[in-house]
Amino acid sequence: MTHVTLFAALDEARRNADPPADAIVTALGRDVWAVNALLAGVSSNTDALPAAIPPELHALVRPELPRFADPHRLRRAQTFAERHLALVTVALFCASLPASYGAAEGARVLEATGRLRGDLDRRINETARFVLEVLRPHGFDAGGRARVAIGKVRLIHAAVRSSLRNHPTVAAPAINQEDMLGTMCLFSVLVLDSLRRLGVEIDPRDAEDYLHLWIVVGAMLGIDEHLLPQSLDEGHTVMRAIRERCFRPTESGRALMRDLLAGMERHTFGFRDAPVHLVHHLIGKDAAEALGVPPISSKWAAVSRMTRGLGGAALDPAILVGRLSPLLGRRLLEAITSIKLQGARVTFPMPASTMSDEGASPGT
Repeated sequence: MTHVTLFAALDEARRNADPPADAIVTALGRDVWAVNALLAGVSSNTDALPAAIPPELHALVRPELPRFADPHRLRRAQTFAERHLALVTVALFCASLPASYGAAEGARVLEATGRLRGDLDRRINETARFVLEVLRPHGFDAGGRARVAIGKVRLIHAAVRSSLRNHPTVAAPAINQEDMLGTMCLFSVLVLDSLRRLGVEIDPRDAEDYLHLWIVVGAMLGIDEHLLPQSLDEGHTVMRAIRERCFRPTESGRALMRDLLAGMERHTFGFRDAPVHLVHHLIGKDAAEALGVPPISSKWAAVSRMTRGLGGAALDPAILVGRLSPLLGRRLLEAITSIKLQGARVTFPMPASTMSDEGASPGT
């Protein structure tokens, strides 16, 4: 696909959202938050849906795998992710989320929903649990939780679009096809790039399988299959194009970045400067500075210079994170998110603006 053709396809993608999901949410109207609350108790792919859930919603909240999904590749990707799970989490927090805040419209959507800044720890940990379910081995199988987790997020996306339809600072449609495609690339292509920057040697087949997993997730979230990249080379091309089109840091994005850094720094104990160093290392100095990320402290910069000067790139603080991450496993990450969620189920509550006429949603 040529540059011109790709940009034309992305222009069209920005004008479109997710018609099937949007039609269901429009039909539900203000009942959408009540339906979402009923889904709070549904976590497994085989859990019975509450009787009050409209039949037309069943396929949305528990989507089937797309026809092109390869179960063997999905399991290989999940095995790869399980092996590097702590490092994948670092990449999401220190690369994918910051990069998403650099997209002007995406940052305005996040700011407009209010809840990300108002309840950062819970929202971030809900996202972490979503990723854990998608990456869990056999997560798409009968006993897994990935399909339901994806369906709930797709419902939330449609509810957010509905709630922001007439918002004065958000261009319609919010969370459109280009936005969703860009996020899928940040959760796949950018994560793989970040793992390599943290010193992980990745077999090419593992990399392509990991992308395949997120392409499957993207299709289940409502992305048009024709937009999805079919290889890492295509993924890099799409990600670069969307960055060129959408990366325009705003005050909303910088505010979100400040909150994210503050949240990470609260949980790094004696290494409060580590998140700043990692963000610079993974998304680059220019992008980090555009998002208002402070310069790397003299302490971290001195250690980096010293280790590089001694030929010890593996001792660079950012690389050390990669070396230590295998010591952290799924059990520890799940324990951390459970503590942050105070033992509550991941409910993906509706944003406050969706419920402005209805009061607070149950379970929020």
